[in-house]
Amino acid sequence: MKGKIRMWNLNRGFGFLECKDSKDVFFHFSAVENRDHYDINVGNIVEFELGTDATGRTLAKRIRGIDEPTTDCAPIRFGDIGVEDAA
Repeated sequence: MKGKIRMWNLNRGFGFLECKDSKDVFFHFSAVENRDHYDINVGNIVEFELGTDATGRTLAKRIRGIDEPTTDCAPIRFGDIGVEDAA
């Protein structure tokens, strides 16, 4: 499945993915693959699998970041920054 990170709590290590097919899906930092090389940010598009925890609640597993632009904000190009702002 594909989804977008809707909420991310860095201090507690969990968040929620927004999906078109279902309601928001819980995820834990431990389910993110390549977490040493992947920055988790709100708005990132990810692929994942659905699973359940020990109590039967739905959660995301095997989360992988994919390179797909979001429509929430436009990318900033170097030319958009004034010389005095580029430090």
